[in-house]
Amino acid sequence: MGYDRKYGNIVSEFGDIPPDEPVIVFRGRDRHIVTLMNAYYNMCRSGGDPLSASPEHHLEIIKETIADFQQWQMENRDKVITPRSDRYIQRMRGVNEAEDGNNG
Repeated sequence: MGYDRKYGNIVSEFGDIPPDEPVIVFRGRDRHIVTLMNAYYNMCRSGGDPLSASPEHHLEIIKETIADFQQWQMENRDKVITPRSDRYIQRMRGVNEAEDGNNG
């Protein structure tokens, strides 16, 4: 289980994420995800040099994931947003207010 600052604990179906490893979750509704994933694909493909490029099977997974995001966004245009992390900010304010109340 990893930890994402916005979504909290992230559980992997295969249980291969150590509890102390940071994780980030990008969702289909994120307006920037396709651009981000294309940049990631290009970085993995080139790796900075031929010896550090990702294997072809990893690149295929990325391409398939990009296609999944594109398809979802085309079918759900009304749900695609520019992320704001409002719930995270509200949650953090609540934590900070609770901590302030405990210190008084």
